[in-house]
Amino acid sequence: REQGRALVMAGIYGMTGQQIADVEQIPLGTAKTRIRTAMGKLRSTLVSPKRGDHG
Repeated sequence: REQGRALVMAGIYGMTGQQIADVEQIPLGTAKTRIRTAMGKLRSTLVSPKRGDHG
């Protein structure tokens, strides 16, 4: 849930890692990790080999 929220704040609202850290009251490194982890999960879901296409 925290990762998804951070990804939405960064991707949709265009917030920086520092802005997310301030809003969420977490360290900057934690905010960046949440964004990076959420991006990885989203990427792996979107390019899942189960889809059957390669492009």
